[in-house]
Amino acid sequence: MHPARLVVIVAVALALGLVVGTAVAPLPYASNDECFTHGDPYLAKTEGTVVNASLELWPLRMRCVYEVGDGRTLSRVIGPGVAETVGWSALVALLMVAVLCRRRSASLRGAVLAACFLAPVAVGMLWSEFVFAFWIAVWVGAPIALALDFALRPAGERR
Repeated sequence: MHPARLVVIVAVALALGLVVGTAVAPLPYASNDECFTHGDPYLAKTEGTVVNASLELWPLRMRCVYEVGDGRTLSRVIGPGVAETVGWSALVALLMVAVLCRRRSASLRGAVLAACFLAPVAVGMLWSEFVFAFWIAVWVGAPIALALDFALRPAGERR
């Protein structure tokens, strides 16, 4: 393999691994209404409670801050840690290297495309709700997966 091609493969794999791996990592933590689901149910439903939610970009996770009327403030972080995010990013990067080295393997391409399809679902679930997350996947994830599958196929298999 030519050294320049190897550099391109590694660079593309690392970039895709970082973006998609970071987006897929919070999937096990996602549920509807993050701040109300994982917080103290009594506190979240108490009259006068203010809930502020913010999205941390790396590692991708939700921070919920509950401000109660009597001056108390509780904070929760919902999502993966740095090690888990790095692990998911490395897994996606390794899959991408395998796909770029063996482009004819439909199963390897399918694994990368599944991760690329689930990435917007995980981000949508973390930020909003289930229905919105799957609308994002349908409108954003599916076209990205189809375009990526077309780009990853060997030239003779593109139709």
